[in-house]
Amino acid sequence: MSDDPHKYELECMRLASDLTQLASEVHHRALDAGFLASDLHGRALEIHLLKMAQLWTARALQSPDGPAGEVIN
Repeated sequence: MSDDPHKYELECMRLASDLTQLASEVHHRALDAGFLASDLHGRALEIHLLKMAQLWTARALQSPDGPAGEVIN
């Protein structure tokens, strides 16, 4: 990540956007009758991706160092 606050915010928002798009693709793929993945696993993945998007959106509003001790995984 960048030390420039504006670039950092943009990188975080871009990552959040990518995660939201992936969640949307998982959701629409699960609606496809030919998709063999379990609905439960697809929904869990969708929820996880949306949660990560929320975390990165919140990080965009913070400094590049973030709060002490915060870990994103």
